[in-house]
Amino acid sequence: MNLNSLNGLENLHLLTTLSLWYATLERLPSLANLSKLKDLEVCYCPNVVEIPGMGGLALEELTLYEQSSGGKPSLDLPCLVNLKRLYIRSCPELTEVTGLGRLVSLEWLTVESCTSIRQLFDLSELKNLKELNLSDGQSLTDLIGVDRLESLRKLRMRRCCSVRKLPNLSSLKNLETLELVGCTELTEVEGVEGLESLMELNLFNCRSITELGNLSALKKLRMFDIVGCTKLIELDGLDELEELRYLEMGKRMRARYLAKSAARYGKGLAALLVDQSTN
Repeated sequence: MNLNSLNGLENLHLLTTLSLWYATLERLPSLANLSKLKDLEVCYCPNVVEIPGMGGLALEELTLYEQSSGGKPSLDLPCLVNLKRLYIRSCPELTEVTGLGRLVSLEWLTVESCTSIRQLFDLSELKNLKELNLSDGQSLTDLIGVDRLESLRKLRMRRCCSVRKLPNLSSLKNLETLELVGCTELTEVEGVEGLESLMELNLFNCRSITELGNLSALKKLRMFDIVGCTKLIELDGLDELEELRYLEMGKRMRARYLAKSAARYGKGLAALLVDQSTN
């Protein structure tokens, strides 16, 4: 879109949705007067390096996709007390995102393909967060505060290859889905044995994990994938998971005996799938 300016935008007082894709404009006018704006998307607008007047808006959803940082390595989020959903995708120049603690109503946070971000700050302040999605964060090393997200139901982390350890997750009593896929340096998932609401546990290709503890308390677990966990040497309690319906594990993994154990003792298994092509 050959859009070079948005003159008069500040006069659209009833505007509820603003979606900018592939625009060539150099800068955005102030959004401070758009008191009704609920949904803001700025995608593939390489010259827009800041969004003036965003603080104080009643935004409920914010999407930033393929944005340049204009040489600023940090994204400092303003106070958006009504924001429920935040998506930050494919912003490779960003090294940090600050101000998350100001987003007191946030329920959904997605950060994807932001390859330079090393840490997400203030996660512990997101008391209403229900879903956290992180993927392709090659530089991400820490998730400090994720263990204090008491409302969290889904935690998905894909191909975050620099994360070696997570905080103890046992306090996440509402967590239903834990997906840690392709996190090849992750060595353990401490506290997983205490996640009594967990229904899905996917550790596909987490090849450095060596133990998970006793899983017998995961009475609601229905799906369990440990294909590619080639160093897993301990896994107890599988025989007590009566709700388990879907199980995948590598045939030649070090803990191959677990397949025999589950086949013999599993009471609720609808299928026992052993991936013969892995490992």
